[in-house]
Amino acid sequence: RESTALVKLPLYKENEQKANIKAQLMDNHVDPSTFYLNMTFKDENWRKVVNNVKFRQAIAAGINYKEIIDNVYYGFAQMPKLVGATYDVAKANKLLDEMGMDKKDAEGYRLGPDGKTFVIPIEHAAHAPDIAPGAELVAQHLKKIGIKATVKQIDSALWGTRTAANEIPATFIWGVQPMWAENTWTDYTPTNNWAPLWALWFTSGGKQGEEPPAAAKALYDILAGRNQSIPYSDVDKKLKDDLYKNYGENVWIFPLAEKVNYAMVASSKLGNMPKSGQAIGADYSMEQFYFK
Repeated sequence: RESTALVKLPLYKENEQKANIKAQLMDNHVDPSTFYLNMTFKDENWRKVVNNVKFRQAIAAGINYKEIIDNVYYGFAQMPKLVGATYDVAKANKLLDEMGMDKKDAEGYRLGPDGKTFVIPIEHAAHAPDIAPGAELVAQHLKKIGIKATVKQIDSALWGTRTAANEIPATFIWGVQPMWAENTWTDYTPTNNWAPLWALWFTSGGKQGEEPPAAAKALYDILAGRNQSIPYSDVDKKLKDDLYKNYGENVWIFPLAEKVNYAMVASSKLGNMPKSGQAIGADYSMEQFYFK
């Protein structure tokens, strides 16, 4: 079964009467899509670049979020707030020059520490319909700041295997906002998408993987401090502020949008269908539906 998607909304609307369906825009429980750079990928030249915070700040400034929201999500999304979403090509170029990537090849792409063209090879799977167009747009944006990026779609099972094995340097898949008591989703500690060896260090109690830098370790401290209380506690508010401050300073990942709407499609014969809230919640509310 293939999931519904916002990018297919025109198709649903065109066929509502013919197929006897109703397409309803609701909230999504994740934030598609997010761009990830693997901090622990086993290539020293790669690590020297992506572990420099100026490089990550430059990437964040080089992404045109509004263009992505307008073209991939038809405007039904909000600007990402986790690491900032200010499109500033001049700032991105300045940061890249400052970190020593001021030399370029004959095509205008920046050279890495090894003196060769630095390339971001993005590998993704077809986990959702917005991933491929989002990745292609980001690759175009990066070209404008002299960063060469290639985009390749691979089988989802292969993607999972390669990601877990620390074999993918850059990828695209949905992201999620932190799950605190005020109703957002999960915690942004290191994952296989952007730091598999750091994640392994934590899950193995420090016996495997690589010890993360202090700034990444602080994410685990924030997670440990949460009490997940309801109503939302002052402790959680402070910790969430700490989380956003940490991400704002370190730019661990690159969310392209947040609060993206989701297209929920159902038969017109069904009554009592939800019109708001998370679409995934409506999917599991069958006991409240009835046939007209």
